[in-house]
Amino acid sequence: MFAVSLFANIDHGTLPAGSVVIADDLGMNNAQYGLLGSVVFAGIALGSIFGVKIFNMMHPKYILIGALIIAGVFSWAFTQTKVFELLVLIRFMSGFSQSFVSIFLPVWADRYAPSEGAKQCWLSGILMSSTVGVLFGYVITAAFITHLNWHWSFYF
Repeated sequence: MFAVSLFANIDHGTLPAGSVVIADDLGMNNAQYGLLGSVVFAGIALGSIFGVKIFNMMHPKYILIGALIIAGVFSWAFTQTKVFELLVLIRFMSGFSQSFVSIFLPVWADRYAPSEGAKQCWLSGILMSSTVGVLFGYVITAAFITHLNWHWSFYF
């Protein structure tokens, strides 16, 4: 579960780390790029509202697998277009799919930790792994931009 949180948060470091190169390649101004960076969080917020209902209708394993696959598809799709409105929609939907990880992991730790001490440790690990995911996003983007191109950051 910690790896799920880590990988779900990599793109939160990727977009800011590659801002100059990505914005230049996509022909965006600062306002457009700012919208592109922030709309993912609108998707997370809206997804959180619907996520509770969806988790009551389906088994969490299938929801998480589907959410991760969808997030991967949207990461790939982000590298395939330069149409601004489509990029905004892709980022929004990417955030929407990431919301299911954000909702479920704390519930998982609360439900399955064998003790209160373990619960605190698991929750701390989940929070840490999301931060480390953002850090990985910055690091891999710096490496890919230097040696390949920014698209590879979203394929990771």
